[in-house]
Amino acid sequence: MQTHLIIALTASAGLAGIFGCATDEQALAAQPAQPASESASAPTTAPTTAPATEPAQPETAEEPQPTREEAQKQIQEARAKAEEARRQARARQRRNRGPEFGAIDEEARRTTGEPIGDIFAPLDLPTPDEMRLGSGAPGPDWWQQRTDYIINAEVDPEAKRLDATMSVTYSNNSPHTLDYVWIQLEQNLFKPDSLGTQSRTPGSVMSTDLGAFDGGYDIPYIRAEGNDLQFHEYDTLARIDLPEPLKPGETFEFEMAFGFNMPPHLRRMGAETVEQGTIFEYAQWFPHVAKYDDVNGWNTLPYIGNGEFYTDFGDFEVNITVPRDFIVDATGTLQNPEDVFTAEQLARIEAARESDETLLIIAPDEVGTPESRPAGEGWLTWQFKAEQVRTVAFTTSNAFIMDGCKATITDLDGSERNVFCKSLYPKEAEAWYWNREFPNKPGGSTQYIKHSIEFYSDWIYPYPYDEMTNVNGPEGGMEYPMMIFCGAKTNDRGLFGVTDHEVGHNWYPMLVNSDERRYMWMDEGFNSFINIYSNNAFYGEIIQR
Repeated sequence: MQTHLIIALTASAGLAGIFGCATDEQALAAQPAQPASESASAPTTAPTTAPATEPAQPETAEEPQPTREEAQKQIQEARAKAEEARRQARARQRRNRGPEFGAIDEEARRTTGEPIGDIFAPLDLPTPDEMRLGSGAPGPDWWQQRTDYIINAEVDPEAKRLDATMSVTYSNNSPHTLDYVWIQLEQNLFKPDSLGTQSRTPGSVMSTDLGAFDGGYDIPYIRAEGNDLQFHEYDTLARIDLPEPLKPGETFEFEMAFGFNMPPHLRRMGAETVEQGTIFEYAQWFPHVAKYDDVNGWNTLPYIGNGEFYTDFGDFEVNITVPRDFIVDATGTLQNPEDVFTAEQLARIEAARESDETLLIIAPDEVGTPESRPAGEGWLTWQFKAEQVRTVAFTTSNAFIMDGCKATITDLDGSERNVFCKSLYPKEAEAWYWNREFPNKPGGSTQYIKHSIEFYSDWIYPYPYDEMTNVNGPEGGMEYPMMIFCGAKTNDRGLFGVTDHEVGHNWYPMLVNSDERRYMWMDEGFNSFINIYSNNAFYGEIIQR
């Protein structure tokens, strides 16, 4: 209301003629003439007394009208003042929020506006040593830990619950003796009393109130060689006291059971109801050993929603049991396709692996039909294996269309290799369709994967895995080894941009295992940079960033 008044008062005098509004003189001239009946009733003889003579009105100089340019400038100035008033009001509102959002002690707030000095000054890097050479390459004393997992999980779509058991082998490649092991419990973020829930920083994953949802892990046991291990939970972390010290070069094996309810979607994972069923996306879903390195020792920064991974590489065997009408895909390669696909679907998969064009594997009119699933009764277990990856994500749904094609890359030895590119999406995701046409070229999700895999493999480093899957569901955009989540359904350019960005993350940080919990800018900055060139190659035009 104030904005409109300011603009109207500032510009009214100069805009009357510009926009055809009547001036005072024009308004008087436009008044209707006096009716004839009123004129006939007026007296025709002069009055016996003359009316008093009215004093002459002094002439006033007419106020000059502003030009169109001056009027437009006045409007712009008024709008700028109104916008500044709104900005200041929003700033006051943020300051007055109090304990609902983040720290309320002004001394605890992050200092801003400090000078950063010369951006071209030499970086304050650590002195090179035998751990890290001056070239940046690992030295002869380089080490990193390793963690291998075997996980058996079951998803109950009706209850929206996952329960699992897990065997973990932790290899101590450091020169240090370890008395305890820290594990990350990232689902504990969704507990009502977690640090992330309590802080609820604006713009963070936990900025939305979860209401009555009581999330987090249920952990029935953690044990080794049949004996229960003592562990202590601290928000999204737990410390396991080892029965005896773990010396350099030794391994420690333990087992644990865990379960949790699917939280309302905020970021990275969630469930989405679509016309033909429900889509589940699982990420940061299993407890994993925290990173131990030579810089920080045990990396025990809690998970508060922002900041993603800093984990060990390892091998994964992941077995996921779901109702028979649900499709599953995950990081890794499916080990038992003949148990979970029909003979027709297996033939389509083999054809897609050798095709540059996108081919259907599960067609839209086959989704949800009995013929689209293997004959038999009971739930099915999907078995996946992944080697040398830093985490595992998976998806499951009874509403998936599925298609695929190949990307062809050249390895460092000069040999060519095919990467199986595939997409899983509901019928609502029009931009994903296998027969989607982009201007002057084939469109659809799987063709976008193909472009990104081939472009980055040729330019940066050969993609090291055999598959890449794009999943449409509740998550807007997230990356994992061999799997990405993209939320765009109808926007072709938006889908390409997110797909290309998330595929690009499979080089950094999936191969360059950076500390995303502390240094999110490293992988995001590198990836956003290479995306510019990939976009240019795809569109054939310079993309301004």
